[in-house]
Amino acid sequence: MSDFPDYNTTALFVCDAQKYYLDRVKGIDSLIKNIKSLIDSCKELGIKTFMTKHNPSVNDEIIEELEPSNHTVFEKTLYSMYTKEFKKHIDELYNSNEKDTTNHLKTVILAGFETHVCIVQTAFDLLREGYIVHVIVDATASINDIEKTMSLKRLKQSGVFLTTTEAISLQLLRDDANPKSSKKKMSDFPDYNTTALFICDAQKYYLDTLGEVDVPVRNIKCLIDSCKELGIKTFMTKHNPSVYDEIIEELEPSNHTVFEKTLYSMYTKEFKKHIDELYNSNEKDTSNYLKTVILTGFETHVCIVQTAFDLLREGYIVHVIVDATASINDIEYIASLKRLKQAGVYLTTTEAILFQLLRDDANPKSSKVIELITNRSISLLSYHREDEYGYFVILILSIVPFSHLRQSSVGLKLPVTTKRLSMKRISLLFNAYSHCSYSLFLKYENNGTCLISMVCALV
Repeated sequence: MSDFPDYNTTALFVCDAQKYYLDRVKGIDSLIKNIKSLIDSCKELGIKTFMTKHNPSVNDEIIEELEPSNHTVFEKTLYSMYTKEFKKHIDELYNSNEKDTTNHLKTVILAGFETHVCIVQTAFDLLREGYIVHVIVDATASINDIEKTMSLKRLKQSGVFLTTTEAISLQLLRDDANPKSSKKKMSDFPDYNTTALFICDAQKYYLDTLGEVDVPVRNIKCLIDSCKELGIKTFMTKHNPSVYDEIIEELEPSNHTVFEKTLYSMYTKEFKKHIDELYNSNEKDTSNYLKTVILTGFETHVCIVQTAFDLLREGYIVHVIVDATASINDIEYIASLKRLKQAGVYLTTTEAILFQLLRDDANPKSSKVIELITNRSISLLSYHREDEYGYFVILILSIVPFSHLRQSSVGLKLPVTTKRLSMKRISLLFNAYSHCSYSLFLKYENNGTCLISMVCALV
């Protein structure tokens, strides 16, 4: 038996999607959208939907957007959906013909509330009955992240397949040639018509506390100017400015909005309200809803991580720009990026995201945006530093497109005043500014220059 669902032998079970949870669960709007998407998709594919409501005298009725039109709802007090009445109904509908089992129910898509109580117990009952169970992780929730995370681990350990709304829908379709495959699929590839740039707390306080932030600042500036050229809106926050000072001068807003906050995440109630009013107010036409967020700013391990997680819970695609953010030290920075990647955030660079947005050299905005990228590189190349080992140019990687670094060795000349060039010093600088893993090869020449060949790979 395969874990790949066949919509002829599959059903959608929606557990206790009741009004009680509207105030109890984080990111409820996104969860409702995903459950609604599952219901609508299953209806289109001819997959039956079954719902339960748990003790409605206490937990209220089904959430309005999810109210059943032609699917069955069972009232229950048992935590599991799989009551005797529910089981009897399923068996009569699917499993009554013992001679021909080809159309017996085999796969259950399971969504609803709460993950650690009713979803877990329903899944275990279904596994005991021999069903294949897919729990939709972006269409279920618990009262807090710990309960949900531990429950998902427990489910996975027991043999439940964990997946997402989009993934299960495409698994059911299998083929773009499927006549039901008419809806545009959401991609991680940003479209500047449905994308926004969020800049988190780029304040003067960090000029001293984070050490050298020249590269992140220049990259943020490049992103602001490029997004303005592309018609992408920029939104900024400043965190408790009485303590953390005002926005860094080079990044001061001209025509973009700045929100003051004390919450670590950018995604305050005021911020969310503004975004929804600006992008997501037309319920009849969602084609221009905000889908993708480009996220930059300080600090990676605090405000960036918490903002990204809030955005993921709301269903947004999030790209964190690794060379336009920073933390107080490398350990915090690297650990945060790993955590973000694990959660489903896309990690990319300033140059990579801008070329993704352009897509084509024929784009009329292409020449201006490429000029901004090039000017940023030249500025970075001209940044110098002097210490006891000599006077030399740093940030050389910025002159080379990241796309070339993955496959080629690049030879660059560095002016130095001594042959005692510090390998440790260069390693620290390249690590701090390029966010690359790399190998460095040094060759000293008689004319007082140092040839450095590099083979680099993105983190």
